Amino acid sequence: MSPRQAWRAIQAGLPRDAINLQRYRQQLRDWQRLSNVREGPQISGAGAVRTCGYGFPSIIGAKIGNPDTPCVGFAGDGAFGISMNEMSSIGRKEWPGITMVVFPQLPWGAEKRNSILWYNDNFVGTELDPNLSYAKVAEGCGLKGVSVKRPNPN
Repeated sequence: MSPRQAWRAIQAGLPRDAINLQRYRQQLRDWQRLSNVREGPQISGAGAVRTCGYGFPSIIGAKIGNPDTPCVGFAGDGAFGISMNEMSSIGRKEWPGITMVVFPQLPWGAEKRNSILWYNDNFVGTELDPNLSYAKVAEGCGLKGVSVKRPNPN
């Protein structure tokens, strides 16, 4: 599904008072362009700081601080992979539940682009495994993992 389809489907199901966090700039731009002004608190994201891997722990912290508010995080697969070990923590009974949406982009985008630009198209180690399923990793940690391929599963 296209990014626009994904954002529209997410927007349709996201509670209006949800706290949401986008880890990287492209998602933040897409979200701001496609979303309506929402009620309640929100976290916009890291912006230009490029703090890869900060999104997942940040949305966990937002949920701990706001246990009665829906909290949804968004990240690309590379950034999420940096902090995905937190899935083994959040499955505990005493931790409140969150939702994390992981977009499969497959390369380490900024690193690959810089390698292409600065090293004459010579890039190495920037392609992620297309067969990795974070939904299955979540299930392995005792969480619910869902893989979505189209906006309406019916």
